[in-house]
Amino acid sequence: MTQSNRELQDRPPAVAGTFYPADPRDIQRSLERWFGEPDVEREAWRAALIPHAGWQYSGRVAAAVLKRIKMPRTVIIFCPKHRPGGTQCAVAPWKRWLFPGGSVETDVPLAQRLAGDIAELELDERPHKHEHAIEVQLPLLARCAPDSRIVGITVGRIGLAQCEAIAAGLTESLRDQLNNVLLVVSSDMNHFASDAENRRLDELAMRALDQLDPLKLHATCQEYGITMCGMLPAVIVLTTLRKFGALHRAVRVDYTTSAEASGDTGHVVGYAGMLFA
Repeated sequence: MTQSNRELQDRPPAVAGTFYPADPRDIQRSLERWFGEPDVEREAWRAALIPHAGWQYSGRVAAAVLKRIKMPRTVIIFCPKHRPGGTQCAVAPWKRWLFPGGSVETDVPLAQRLAGDIAELELDERPHKHEHAIEVQLPLLARCAPDSRIVGITVGRIGLAQCEAIAAGLTESLRDQLNNVLLVVSSDMNHFASDAENRRLDELAMRALDQLDPLKLHATCQEYGITMCGMLPAVIVLTTLRKFGALHRAVRVDYTTSAEASGDTGHVVGYAGMLFA
């Protein structure tokens, strides 16, 4: 584990103005549009799949998922490691995550414990400094769960054995507090096929998610070349819940592709929102 003795600092916004607005007033206008619709009944869920693209493409889907959750004290967000540098599986070390006009607190004791208990995880700021896949969720989480804290974990190119080891470690570390934690997979679906082909490939991946089968998800993505960037985070989360005996149903909340916002049907990315319990 690295950086265990270093004072943890605020993590400043890195992608405000590109993936989501830099002006707090524009952020609030988007949040009002997504969360200001008639309320839906909130339920306790164990895990969620939410997309992390630019808000104009996927923000509505992410909000549709989060507004259905009775939020617990802590949200652990697993995201793909999009950028080089740092350890493969990194726990973000900061006390707070900042975004224009607000912030989200880190569950520092849990972050430190996970990095200390699970050999595959390290406290490491480097993979998180410019990563967008957690940052774009922060204003939404602050809106629907202002008292919740987060732990951010990037997952790089690891094998199934390492996914299994992380899931086993999470099962031990979270054994007494599963009811107080939401596991979030921050992931987009297939990238850069035509709209029709993207939807076909995403449906194959979502069927594996519907079946609550992490190994089938992995095998399906490998067989069909489905570029679901958070596939490994999803494998870790589903495997963890299976080990707890706490994975019984999946619900699809929403799905779209970038074509809805851009009008370009030739080169799209898919965005799915799902809940698991």
